[in-house]
Amino acid sequence: MLRLPTIALLLWYAITTFAQDFRTPWICCPDLKAGQQAWFRDVVELDEAPSQAWLSVLTTGYVDIYINERNITTALRTPYREADDEGDALGTRWNVTRFLGKGRNLVAIHYSPTSHTVSQRQVAARLWGHYVDGSPFALPTDDDWLCRPANGSIGRQGQEVIDSRYMPRLWRTHDIDLPLWIPAEAHPMPFADYDDEEDEGLSPTEHIVRTLEPTYIQSAPKKVYAIFKEAFNGYVRVTLRKCKAGERLRIDNIDYTCSGEFDEQACARFTVGPHRIVVISGDDDFLPEQVFSIEGLEIAPTFSSDYWP
Repeated sequence: MLRLPTIALLLWYAITTFAQDFRTPWICCPDLKAGQQAWFRDVVELDEAPSQAWLSVLTTGYVDIYINERNITTALRTPYREADDEGDALGTRWNVTRFLGKGRNLVAIHYSPTSHTVSQRQVAARLWGHYVDGSPFALPTDDDWLCRPANGSIGRQGQEVIDSRYMPRLWRTHDIDLPLWIPAEAHPMPFADYDDEEDEGLSPTEHIVRTLEPTYIQSAPKKVYAIFKEAFNGYVRVTLRKCKAGERLRIDNIDYTCSGEFDEQACARFTVGPHRIVVISGDDDFLPEQVFSIEGLEIAPTFSSDYWP
């Protein structure tokens, strides 16, 4: 009979072997246009709720990740990138044990490039861990994943383009319109090679540190000007009321197409920038009184150990 220390050693060896041997195929959404974002999803069958599980993700852009409809990170954008980053492949790992259960588990990823480009190396992900009895499992990205173009993109001038008429929240649920999804393209060579064991200690993540209100707002024909007391780096969030479906607005670094809901909010998702004097303009349907409120969301990196087990 194996003694307890021997069993623990074998278990440690199995887990660290899976952690170190990432070597996962890259996947991409076929025929994306330059700057276009994409949604990816896959259903993972588990024999039982895992004892421990991790999700490792490597990307050349930014990702927003859901497991069973729950966002697995509180960071606004993942991974954290320096201002001069040019879309390098960066990896992040999360302990996702609490999000998983026996049976079908849905992993859904919203991907955005960092600029007006398109790449075959968009996402490489690996769900791995072990069950209560110590038996390991590992499930990488491959062409079993489904994908479709998302409702946003990064424009030529670096602005985020959002069409809120096509914002199906069902993309991250089990209830989808399957004919709209296609198999992702897998690119196994070269593999995405990423050593999880390098991810030790604290990691910077971006969070809202202040919510600001403009000190001055002025309306003009087809425009609204908002001036903040001081410059800040982050998002501008605008609440709109009674806009028509398809109505187009430009809000600093956002090109926004309205959904037509009674109230809706226009805010960037993946593009952070400097703001002080904000100009809101629109097409022939735009009226200044449709702007209900304007907020500045200052964003800064903070250090968190949330990603690590």
